[in-house]
Amino acid sequence: MSIHSHLPFDQSTSHARIPAGGIHLIASIDSVSEAQFTASFFGSTKALHGEVAIPSAETTTHNHSNQQYSITAVTTSAGAIAERYAYSAYGEPTILDPSGTVIASSSINNRYSYTGREWDATVGLYHFRARWMSPKSGRFLARDPIGFMGSAWDLYEMLATGPLVRIDPLGYRSGRPGDTPSKTIPDMLRQAIPCPVEIETRATNSCADYGGVKAGYPKCFKTPDPAKPGTYIKSFDVFCNDLDCEFSIFQWIKDRKAAYCKVDGVSTSCVDIDCPCDRKTCGKIWNNIRDNRGCWKAREAEANLCFIGRENAGHKQAREDAKRAFETCEDKKKECKCSYVFTP
Repeated sequence: MSIHSHLPFDQSTSHARIPAGGIHLIASIDSVSEAQFTASFFGSTKALHGEVAIPSAETTTHNHSNQQYSITAVTTSAGAIAERYAYSAYGEPTILDPSGTVIASSSINNRYSYTGREWDATVGLYHFRARWMSPKSGRFLARDPIGFMGSAWDLYEMLATGPLVRIDPLGYRSGRPGDTPSKTIPDMLRQAIPCPVEIETRATNSCADYGGVKAGYPKCFKTPDPAKPGTYIKSFDVFCNDLDCEFSIFQWIKDRKAAYCKVDGVSTSCVDIDCPCDRKTCGKIWNNIRDNRGCWKAREAEANLCFIGRENAGHKQAREDAKRAFETCEDKKKECKCSYVFTP
């Protein structure tokens, strides 16, 4: 979890970048004058959807991402698809127009793509702030500035050979989506700074239901931005007394639980479904498999990463119920010979 910080507007290039979440952008303003501007709003690091209402005399676009922060589509302020994007394992982009037809280059000059980093179509490389990366070779072009602190065996390694699940916002050290800056920024580059009152308040409110804020937290830092000398990325870390994980990880788990677990904590069973099944019933089985597996994995991550050795009986029971319901629905899928279908 990070302080929202603002980089100064670059008058020489008529381009401003505003980061949020410390290491992820919230907006990009390409041309600015007193009368008009062109802007792309990212909204949050998880779903770059742009819920920031700023009047524009020209055009505002909204960027949509997957679990890895890779931009998968850009929509207009009216909600219409402007462009879609697909990627190879290491990020070679395929750009499609609204009809799904492949086009040679972005018609809207969008440069944010794989893992949210900037794509230079002219040279065919990605800018990962500290270094450039070639998607064709799947490697950085320069040695890691922090040496083997980034990778224990390869100074040019990209995303720890996990290009489908990892990110590297600064080009120093890879991590997983949802990691705090401390995971991807080496301690040697983080400079401690006093925490402002609003961060103290946010930490107190966030940990209110989890035993309060752990002693010594929150801790606030600033880190030189390798892409913009003279400016800093600000971030903070916070732990709660009842949690053994950083709060951003816990928040990511909470988001997954909200998406997949039932409000009452009761898992959706497939026991009462009889075979043979029609398409609608098979769709229900598949949806139950998705929800039960998602809930089980989220609760399992919570037990292993956050409630280490302190999982209460209620949470353990809910986790085991979700796993059991997932397995029951998997068995029912095989029994009823359901091919994949999805019903919203």
